[in-house]
Amino acid sequence: MPTKTVVKKKTAVKKIVKKAVKKAVAVPVTEVFSTSPAHPETVSVPRNSVLLYVNGRKRGTIDTSGKKLGEFVTAQAQNAGIRTFSVYIDGRKADTSDANKTLENVSKVELVAKDARG
Repeated sequence: MPTKTVVKKKTAVKKIVKKAVKKAVAVPVTEVFSTSPAHPETVSVPRNSVLLYVNGRKRGTIDTSGKKLGEFVTAQAQNAGIRTFSVYIDGRKADTSDANKTLENVSKVELVAKDARG
């Protein structure tokens, strides 16, 4: 009786190597732009000037002689290329009723851009 020979075919096997994937960590905006640091710094500026921060970065001491808050922050935001923003005066959030106030007795002004995603 004839015998059957069985030939097994070899199949190609592709090895899958798992790579370590780093997940992105979401950082809340409040941690990026904080208006009240853990250790508040004492700010002393010359008369008729303020220390200006834009998006958490120090822009230096800016002269404010004779300017109202509204016109000052609008001009500084335009210089920085910001359309919509929030204003903090010495760590306190300002609103539209503060626009006509003078900048006397103010030492620190912060401009923080608002997110404009739709």
